[in-house]
Amino acid sequence: MKIADYLKLHDDIVEWIHTYTQTNNIESLVVGLSGGIDSAVVAMLCIDMVQTYKDVRVICVMMPYDISDAESYARSLKFKRNVEFFGANADFYTHEIKSIVNAYDLDRYSGYKQNILSGNLRARVRANILYDVAGATNGIVVGTGNLDENELGYFTKGGDGLTDILPIGNLHKYEVYELAKVFMIDIPQEIINATPSANLWEGQTDEDELGMTYNEVAWAIDTITGHDSVLSTPEPTRAAEVLARVKEMQKKTEHKRRMPPVFR
Repeated sequence: MKIADYLKLHDDIVEWIHTYTQTNNIESLVVGLSGGIDSAVVAMLCIDMVQTYKDVRVICVMMPYDISDAESYARSLKFKRNVEFFGANADFYTHEIKSIVNAYDLDRYSGYKQNILSGNLRARVRANILYDVAGATNGIVVGTGNLDENELGYFTKGGDGLTDILPIGNLHKYEVYELAKVFMIDIPQEIINATPSANLWEGQTDEDELGMTYNEVAWAIDTITGHDSVLSTPEPTRAAEVLARVKEMQKKTEHKRRMPPVFR
């Protein structure tokens, strides 16, 4: 799509959020700010909706594990300063989660398993905080997941996968970056340049953990679903590897995209 198309996409998503809030008598939109591109774009979509219609609150919640050493938290603070400087209407809160996470006993595990468990726990703690804020303000939790993450099941069940609406849930990661250009004065360059990471543990990056780039994932999803991809096809050996990996992840995480089985 061209930038004009993304401007229309922006307007369409803003209108969609407005329609949902009005239909369901929603008074606040609660967004978890991670310091990454997805949450910044979703927050701006919500803020623009409020700027246009002025009928709900936007509440952005920053939930670093440890404020003292979080680069992602610094990026979120810069986003907050940008938003406030340009006069957007949003509330920002910080809730450090270290004491909550450390209250759990995870010493029985070590290594990579420990990282996975701790990362999932952090995601679930953050989801609990967001829903507590939403419950106190007659609001909903606005999810920040994109199409690539959703198709791979690359989210925590009961954590960042637990949301009420998904404004960018049908956009590939590269499309989220393009949509971000609509908000160039609001979204800091540090967020746009940041390596995608769920911040599950120190040094974690999405693409290292996935073993694929987001563009490779988007190409594979388009191929599997029969859509023409605007992305370049990887060389044959790599293409086969990526397709196999994506299909494996889709199968393994199918339970995340379905309601729980019920005995009848």
